[in-house]
Amino acid sequence: RLLLVFDNCERLAAKLGTLLVGLLRATLELRVLATSQVPLAFAGEQLLRLPPLDGPRSEHIAELSAEEISAYPSIELMTRRVRSVRPDFEAQLPELRDMAAICAHLDGMPLALELAAARFSLLSPAQVLVRLEQRFRLLAGDVAGRDPRPQNLRTLLAWSFSLLSATELHLLQWLAVFVQSWTVDAAVDIGAALGHDAESAIDLLGGLVNHSLVAVVAEATPPRYRLLE
Repeated sequence: RLLLVFDNCERLAAKLGTLLVGLLRATLELRVLATSQVPLAFAGEQLLRLPPLDGPRSEHIAELSAEEISAYPSIELMTRRVRSVRPDFEAQLPELRDMAAICAHLDGMPLALELAAARFSLLSPAQVLVRLEQRFRLLAGDVAGRDPRPQNLRTLLAWSFSLLSATELHLLQWLAVFVQSWTVDAAVDIGAALGHDAESAIDLLGGLVNHSLVAVVAEATPPRYRLLE
């Protein structure tokens, strides 16, 4: 009886999937837990997608009470991280609304929230919110013991882009024309302009979703897709 844990498997996903198939077929009680930006793609794999942390929608923030805002997981994480640099931090309703706006702008991404919280040692929530216009400069850190890749958003995104095929990257660049969300039919239309048939365009879109560079708007029927801010 053994649990093997693998972290950050995206660079070796295909090779690791082949290896794990052999291990799992040769054992009875082995279990594997792997984190990866892409599926390992082997028979028997069960995917659990980890979406960004839930937070209040921008258009609803002004209507929420302090208790309602504080209950969101993204706000809870940010508050905990802020208190690691400002132990006496207590947010009132105006500060909580600014923090909720920060979480909305950062799509509930835990790393981005942690990097933003570190800026609270010098800036107020309102000042951090204003400076998110320059988020790639603002959201950077140099914490001892942390892997260099997640120390700033630019490096993390560059890592994610490097995992894409040339055709996936090309489609991703063209999907940036959508200000908000789009349908699969719109993605197929863009794919056609780039020389892809409908099925190929859908496969490429699925690859971008698997890489977490395109988000699925789950509450829409039929599903819609969007880019993270």
